[in-house]
Amino acid sequence: MEAPQRYDGTGPAVFLAGGITGCPDWPDEIQPIALFELGAFAASEKPIVVGSDPDYPRRTDLRLQLGHTRPGLAVHSSLESTIEAVVSALGS
Repeated sequence: MEAPQRYDGTGPAVFLAGGITGCPDWPDEIQPIALFELGAFAASEKPIVVGSDPDYPRRTDLRLQLGHTRPGLAVHSSLESTIEAVVSALGS
């Protein structure tokens, strides 16, 4: 999936971390660039919702990184709970 155009607006945005074209299948690899991008976004004051598979090898790193920039932010463990949180955040 690729964004049809760059988004520089002020409204809500959804970022789905994934692989990079030509790289190994992202569920089977650890994606340091996704953690970097998350960290950069988490340092902003924009609303954020985060979900991670419980078996993600860097989940502890993810939680520690977010604990520094967004203390108390929930890291959802299922796609369903992540989507519910996104819908709630977009509705507010």
